[in-house]
Amino acid sequence: MSASRINYPPYRKKNDKVNTLVERVQLCFKYCMNAPAAEVGTMPSAESRTIRALLSYMH
Repeated sequence: MSASRINYPPYRKKNDKVNTLVERVQLCFKYCMNAPAAEVGTMPSAESRTIRALLSYMH
């Protein structure tokens, strides 16, 4: 995770924009962690406790 904190935000050709680290973590919930199939079914908001905890851990 430390490498990702240093290397982001790069331009992503996949969605044609520069993603913030928060967006990248959210997208992990959406795609990699299969959030649509999860009980809650959505990725956490940028201000959520989950995202803040993950970003704090990464820093």
